[in-house]
This record gives sequence, structure tokens and C-alpha cells, in this order.
Amino acid sequence: MATVYWSALTHKDNKAVMHEINIIVSEPKPLSKELIQTHKDLLLLKCPSMQDFCRNTYVVTAPMSGTIFVNNDNGVFNMRTEGHGWDQEFYNNFCFIRPDGTIALPPSLIFYTEESLEMEVLPVFLLNSPSVENTMFVPASLDIGKWIRPVDFSFIVKDFTKPIVINRGDPLFFIKFKPLNEEKIVLERVEYSAKLERMVHACTRVKQRLKKLTLPALYEISKSYVNLFFKGDKDA
Repeated sequence: MATVYWSALTHKDNKAVMHEINIIVSEPKPLSKELIQTHKDLLLLKCPSMQDFCRNTYVVTAPMSGTIFVNNDNGVFNMRTEGHGWDQEFYNNFCFIRPDGTIALPPSLIFYTEESLEMEVLPVFLLNSPSVENTMFVPASLDIGKWIRPVDFSFIVKDFTKPIVINRGDPLFFIKFKPLNEEKIVLERVEYSAKLERMVHACTRVKQRLKKLTLPALYEISKSYVNLFFKGDKDA
């Protein structure tokens, strides 16, 4: 059994801390249980290969309902959000549009473990989720024992003439852990502490200072600092 620690970001950079995020964000749910509830009569759920795929895979859901409008004006992109709670403070912390038009929306979650462990961030499938209908999710893969950075709902807009309508509780993406010995993963929630924040900032800001670094290169140069992070109190 391997423990994966997880936390919800309550703020980014020097912006105001939003403690309510700790309550709004739901714990990731095992995909196998969600599939059983949704497709209880589906024979494929009894297939060993399907069961193997679902092992150690979790569903991340939308923390709040809202509507996102994205405009593409000849390659110049801008985004507007509407909905209860989607004020400027929330937008500044958790909503981001890149120059290429890709979007990042909440939740922003961190997963890490003291041992080397590959984690994949995958699009939703086999579950009904109206919130992702106008999106193409951007997947990712990283070793969360060597690199500690947040993952969020990042996507490409399919049709700029239509809004992205987010419903609280809808599945947004999957998190899949791939332990080498196929051991069971247990999630343990931790506080988004000052120590964890410093680690996240270090990892996310490296590319602002150094160019063209591969993940293996990032793992190597950050090794001593990541090891230091795991020494002592995680909540310090």
C-alpha cells in the first residue's frame, strides 16, 4: 500500500488566501465506484482488463458551477466568467487563459508521494459530464515523487461561439497512479501549507528562468530540494 498526499490550492502566488476552497473542493473519487453506480449493468465492468485499468484511478469533479466565455479575435484570446462565486478574486487565483487560447480552470490540486510514482492526468470517458462537452482536455504525465506541481482542468476550446458551462459535481478529469508493483494507492489529504507552497512555486517557476528542460532534467536538478521537502514536518 502506498500513500499519496493531496491538497487543494487555496491561492496562487501572493494573492489572497481563499480558505473556503478547502471545503468547496471534493475529494477525488475512485473511478471503479463511479462506474458501478453509473453503469451497474455493463458487462465490461467485469472484464479483468477494464478492472486493471480502473485500479488506482480517481475522478476529479467541478467545485463550482459557472459559465465561461472565450473569444478568439484573429488569434487574440480573452476569457470572461459568470456565476455565483466567480468574482475577480476567484478568477485571479484559479482561472487562466494562455496566449495560445488554452484554458486552465479550477480545481487546482497537488498530488505527491515520498517514493517515485508515475501519475497520469486523463480526460473523462465512460462517465456523463456536460461540463466537458465543449472542451478537449490536455493530458499530462509526471513522477509525483520527483516533481511537485499542481494539476487543473486544462483544455482547448472546441467551439468559440459556444460557452463552457460548468456544473458543480460533474467529472472534469481523471487521475491515474501507476505504481510499478501494482500496489494499492491510498489518498491522504494534507493542508496547503507554507512549506508545500514554497515547493510548488519552486517547481512551477523554474521554466521562467531556464529554457528547454525535459522532465528528466527537471527531476535531476530538483532532486536535492525535493528530498529536503520530505524531511521534517510536511505542514511546517
